[in-house]
Amino acid sequence: MNDQRSRMLISFAISVAFWYMFSQSLELAVGMLLLVFVHEMGHFVAARLLGLRVSLPTFSPMGGAVQIQSAANVSQEAFVAMAGPLVGGLVSIALMLLAPVLASNQLMTLGYWGVVINLLNLVPLEPLDGGKISLAIDRRLWVLGVPLFLYFLYKIGLDGFNLFIGAFVLFEAWNMIQLRAQQARLAPSFFRVSPGGRALNIVAYLALAGLLTWAALNPVSLLALSVRLGL
Repeated sequence: MNDQRSRMLISFAISVAFWYMFSQSLELAVGMLLLVFVHEMGHFVAARLLGLRVSLPTFSPMGGAVQIQSAANVSQEAFVAMAGPLVGGLVSIALMLLAPVLASNQLMTLGYWGVVINLLNLVPLEPLDGGKISLAIDRRLWVLGVPLFLYFLYKIGLDGFNLFIGAFVLFEAWNMIQLRAQQARLAPSFFRVSPGGRALNIVAYLALAGLLTWAALNPVSLLALSVRLGL
């Protein structure tokens, strides 16, 4: 565990340095990596709740990751995958709500981009979290995931860094599509989900994606909500 903590702290510091060079703001760099940490700890806690072995997060300029023991089925994978954008997205919305209270434009920017990144993570395309969630709904949803991911990439901006991230995700996605097809042939029971479980995953997925989409598209309405709540 001490080795894991050391790797986590060193990778966090390196990633903060990268994002500081990218954003020219230490506060935003640290804030973004803390949001990634919160997201990854959502996966960590969910895996622990299922009794799966899981490592502490490690970080890179592209985000973070935890190493998780193989799940028993797609329902477990979906549960662990959903926890990241759920926790990360709700904390990001909370930052947006707190921003006007603290009169902090940086906090608003941080919360907004946290919402966008967690929403992007819900695109149904592995290696994104949405890809793992979609396996418990219909593993062919990657057909929708590819154009959705390309649309996100276009909206965020087609600079060199984003194009590199996009190429990396699409390359990994192709590998995962092949791997999952082989897995479905060799262990079809891994993908079996009860009708009730499938319906629950659909509702949870659409509810979270809908909430984050609304927050990303309507930040002014979110601020108005904070006023009505008396924040």
